[in-house]
Amino acid sequence: MPNPDDPLYAELEAALDSAENEAAKYHIRQALQIRIAEETAGKDLLSA
Repeated sequence: MPNPDDPLYAELEAALDSAENEAAKYHIRQALQIRIAEETAGKDLLSA
C-alpha cells in the first residue's frame, strides 16, 4: 500500500492530476507503480 506521506508519492499524484495528455499520464502511473513496489520491497529498485 502506498504511503501518502511520502513526498515523492505526493508529487507523482499531483503530476498525474495535472498531466495534459495520455502519454504523460501513462509514464506517471509507471513511476507510481515503481514507487509502490519500492515501498513494498523496502528498497530502491531502480538503483539495484
